[in-house]
Formats: sequence, structure tokens, C-alpha cells
Amino acid sequence: MTDSATLRSWLEPLGDAGPGLEVQRSDAETWEVAHEHRVPESVLSSDWCAPWDTKRPAAVVGEAAREVAGGFPLVESETHGDGLDVTVRFRAPIFDEGLTRQAFVLTVSAVLKAARVFGRVLTRRAQEMAEWREFEAGSEQRKQEQEQLINRMAEAGTTRDATAPAEPVAPVPRSDDTAPAAAWSPTHVVTRRADAWAQPDPSGARAGTVKRRVPVQVLERQGDWAQVATSNGWSGWIDNRNLKAS
Repeated sequence: MTDSATLRSWLEPLGDAGPGLEVQRSDAETWEVAHEHRVPESVLSSDWCAPWDTKRPAAVVGEAAREVAGGFPLVESETHGDGLDVTVRFRAPIFDEGLTRQAFVLTVSAVLKAARVFGRVLTRRAQEMAEWREFEAGSEQRKQEQEQLINRMAEAGTTRDATAPAEPVAPVPRSDDTAPAAAWSPTHVVTRRADAWAQPDPSGARAGTVKRRVPVQVLERQGDWAQVATSNGWSGWIDNRNLKAS
């Protein structure tokens, strides 16, 4: 039967095994070598609570520890919650029967290597989450910049002429096409850029183009067509599906 003094002497070639390593007897015929690593609540909440995780942070950490332990012979992992923190314990049995110095050192080395690999997993996870947060922040900033650009373009469009004449066809003047400026009152808003015609007939002459968000007054409707007038006295026929009541 191997005593604890002998085991301590066998540990000397490993140098400083590091804090967290334990070698203790589990029963009359077996020793257990173990290494504990505490993962604080701050790390769990920042690095182990990603949008793609479907389980609690402690459970995700436990799965990662089991994957690491599976790469080393005899090594198993346990995960315990201690308040808001989590403790990960890597352990392996050492049997007294036929125990040699080499077998003991190999088992201890396997546990220590599992602990070191798990430490690298924690570091890599922190880097991945930092990169994800940076990507998310950049995406949100680009989204806001695009929305601001669209709004500026739309506002600039409403301050200029409400319509752009279609070339080379000039608008067809008709007395009933023009709404007197004094009587003009907006009833709808154009929801998207819409082509306009002098008559409710797409094969006829073009009357111009009405830009998005331009306020118009609906003068008349014919089926899917609506005759609209703008504040500058222009009028034309557009698809009434491009209109929204103001």
C-alpha cells in the first residue's frame, strides 16, 4: 500500500503542480487526484450567456468541462454551484494495487493537462464573446447610420420639388389636372416612389414621378388608380396602393 509521503515524493518531478491540485485517499484501496477551477459569477454572466446558448451558463460550462475531460484517460469532470459562482473539478482514480511511480505521474499529469486545457477554453470563450459584442455594436451603428441616411434623403426630397418630370415626355396640361393652391389640402402620403401618368392608363403619356413621403391630395379614384395633387399645383394618376391616409 502506497503512503502519502511516497506520493508526495513522486510529485517532485512535476515541479509546481499549481494551486487547486489535491491527492487524497478515497477508500482503502484507491487514491484520487483532483484539480478545482472556480468560475466566478462575473465570468459566467459576461462570457457564458451568449444569444445562441439554450441552457443556463452553469450548464454550458459543465458541458465544456466534460468535453475537455473526455480527451484524457480516466479523467472525469464535476461541476458544482457555490452561490453565484461555479466550481469545475477534474478528477481521476489511482489504484494502490500495482501502483508505480510512472502510473501515478501519468495520472496526475492527465488531470493537470485537463485543467490547463479548460483554462484555455475559458480564455477562448472570453475572446469570442468580446468579438461578438464588437460585431453587434458595429452592426447596430451601421444600422443607425443607414436609417439616418435614409431619413436625410427623404427629408431632402420633400424640401425640393415634390415631383420629377419624366423625360422626354412633358406633362399633359389639362384644366382638371391642376388643383388650385388655395384649395389644396393633403389627404394621403406616398409610401414609396411612384410613377405618374397624365391619364389612368400606363400606355399613355407619363406625367412624372412622385417621391416617397410626399403629402398629396386625392382628387379622384378609378379602380386601382388615384389622381393626386401636390402642394405646387401638379397632378397626375398613380397606383393607389402607393398611398397611405395621412
